[in-house]
This record gives sequence, structure tokens and C-alpha cells, in this order.
Amino acid sequence: MVSCLLLAVPIMVIDACLSKGARVRFIEITILLLLYLPLVIYAYAKLYEERGLLYNGELIHAFTESLYFSVVTWTTLGYGDYQPSESVRLWAASEAFFGYLFMALLIALLMKFISTEKKNA
Repeated sequence: MVSCLLLAVPIMVIDACLSKGARVRFIEITILLLLYLPLVIYAYAKLYEERGLLYNGELIHAFTESLYFSVVTWTTLGYGDYQPSESVRLWAASEAFFGYLFMALLIALLMKFISTEKKNA
């Protein structure tokens, strides 16, 4: 259910952007960047804080480390200093998948917006 919501929101916004004017696209891109993205990263970070992350083989439950891990996972950097505990491995994989998909959709949307703006100028 949660994963369907994570995927549905950016797809609905992109669909709306492709069918409406350039002004709406800018507003919706801003909403995605300023509201949806931080909310999803924060939600994953809270999950990691609750369930724990592994650092040098030790289970930790600190929010700052969880937020760091969430950002690194969402952007698919994967430094390797923190690792998901066994109970959140699938969640971490889903975050990486959605982050990868979201960033690709966002870049496509930005390119569409830029090309539309150049045609209108």
C-alpha cells in the first residue's frame, strides 16, 4: 500500500504536467521537490530510526544517522558506512528503487519543461 502511494504521487503529478500549461508544470515540480521528496525521505528515516541501522556491526537507533542513510539510499549513492538491519533491508531496497525512478521522472519532467519554455520564447 505504501509503495503504491510512493509511486502514484509522482506519476500523477507528471501526468498532470504533461496535459497542462507550463505554469502548472513549474508549480507541480516545486511541489514535488519541496513537499513530496523531503516527506518520503523523512518517513524512511523514521522507519530506519525505529528498526535500527548497522554501523560497524552495532545496531544504532539515532535519527541523524537514519536521515543520512535515507538520503544516501534515496539518491542510490550507497557509501556503505551504514547498512540496513535485517528487518529493513527490503524497505531500503524499495527506497533506492523509488529514488532512482523518482529522479529519472523528475529529470524527464524538467527537460520537458525546459524544452516547452524554449519553444514559447
